Amino acid sequence: MVLYGLEYAHAITEIKASVGAQACFELEVHYADIMSPIITPPETLSSMNEQPELSDGQCANVRSTQESYATYCIGGLTWTLPVGRRMKDYLIFYVGSDDPAFANILMTYNACEIVRYDATEDLLVKDFSQQKRILKRRYFLIEKAKDASIIGILVGTLGVAGYLHMIHQMKDLITRAGKKAYTFVMGRPNPAKLANFPECDIFVYVSCAQTALLDSKEFLAPVITPFEAMIAFGRGSEWTGAYVTEFQDLITSSPMEAKNQSEARFSFIQGGYVEDVEQQEVEEVED
Repeated sequence: MVLYGLEYAHAITEIKASVGAQACFELEVHYADIMSPIITPPETLSSMNEQPELSDGQCANVRSTQESYATYCIGGLTWTLPVGRRMKDYLIFYVGSDDPAFANILMTYNACEIVRYDATEDLLVKDFSQQKRILKRRYFLIEKAKDASIIGILVGTLGVAGYLHMIHQMKDLITRAGKKAYTFVMGRPNPAKLANFPECDIFVYVSCAQTALLDSKEFLAPVITPFEAMIAFGRGSEWTGAYVTEFQDLITSSPMEAKNQSEARFSFIQGGYVEDVEQQEVEEVED
């Protein structure tokens, strides 16, 4: 599977011709195409408070017109694979730089073998051990989010379709999990901006997939994605290894149920069983 940065889209036709001219290659090669600027919104776009049913990076808001093919999309690219084939069955050959677009692909298709060609340096890169550590850190942040009491929802975009639905979905999910949620509208977060809100234990960043993964090591509180928040606060949710950076894919999923914190749970961060104080206060008031 050949994927690429959008800055190299003009060279794909030449790459196809060059590979096709090599008779010695008896490989099944698929090439991604640039997504059409015209997209028909799904009928279920207004649904909220949902759990992702996607797997393998398949698009939720794009459907193939051919029943025998499944459509995939990421970072402005789209491609089709025969039904029954999975992305992890393919080697991904990426043409482009080590930038957020590539990090998005690396996280989404973390089960695939990936080779990156850096056209600027004329270099093939196969070792992504450093990037693989990102997955471990993201899982750590999910565990840390479970212990949070006050969550800030950061609105990093007002131009991506469905952002308002996702904000309401996150607020509802967090509230029903027995936690407090506050919404902040800002551009790209930085340590100085978030330092103004020391009350927040963790932040959920709603933005486009290309900027969703923030390295929050220098931040006062960690920053997670909506997908990670749904795992942290959703009942019965656990990370299977699949990763979703497009929050639109989370909007068009089936309804999910927030976790009931009335029972003690084991915290990997604190190393013992803990109970949600806020949830206990709410139950005492109701009684």
